[in-house]
Amino acid sequence: MQYNVYYISDCTAITAESFGKTVLSQFDTIHFKQVSYRFIDDNAKALKLSQEIDSNSVLDKNLPIIFSTLVNPELRAIVAKSNGHFFDLFNLLIPKLESILNSKASFNSGLAHGNAQDANYEQRMDAVNFALVHDDGVNVKHYSKADIILTGLSRSGKTPTSLYLAMHYGIYVANYPLTEENLTCDDLPTDLIQYQAQVFALTIQADRLHKIRMSRLPNSRYSSLNQCKLEIRQAEKLITKAKFPSLDVTSSSVEEIATTVLLFYNSK
Repeated sequence: MQYNVYYISDCTAITAESFGKTVLSQFDTIHFKQVSYRFIDDNAKALKLSQEIDSNSVLDKNLPIIFSTLVNPELRAIVAKSNGHFFDLFNLLIPKLESILNSKASFNSGLAHGNAQDANYEQRMDAVNFALVHDDGVNVKHYSKADIILTGLSRSGKTPTSLYLAMHYGIYVANYPLTEENLTCDDLPTDLIQYQAQVFALTIQADRLHKIRMSRLPNSRYSSLNQCKLEIRQAEKLITKAKFPSLDVTSSSVEEIATTVLLFYNSK
């Protein structure tokens, strides 16, 4: 069974996507073909989109599912008339909140993801830059400025986690790879010795690491299952000896990894 799913917004559609995908993930036996429509911010765009949905729905066995975070009531009314199951995320929540708060919503678009109301916007952008220039063991002389130093084997998720934490939380994250050179030593890498309290390690199971590396450098020594197993044994020995807090990321998404690292950061 398949349903077309539309995420519609007068801004980035991030909220509609996040909410919709979270809810739809609970229906794992159904295939959802998903598409986002951003910056639907005038009547002409809304009408054109509604006509497109109607045209597509004629060809589909099932009516599409529409998640909307359109702020403008007039635009919402146009899209709501589309031939589909329309979920207005604002109308689901705002009337009750207005009653609880005894206050009217402003109905201004883009507030959640714009920079005008975000006091931490500059910090988040600085943190992203920090993550980029301290990626993969570069610029270790600046590690004293890092809130967290992620370590782990190559392709264990250090870079995407660093960037996610920077973009969403403004946390300064460096990442340091455990390479063959420092894995063959019994001692902690020199670059990490004085920063042990900031280090969080990412571990991974051999089959998963092998699969990831095969997509990057297929049929190489680097991606071979035996090499992955060897590096994992050596890395886990080092991590255990150093008593680094760690997480097995084998079946975790970047969001789940980042949340666990964030708990570590907040507990320091």
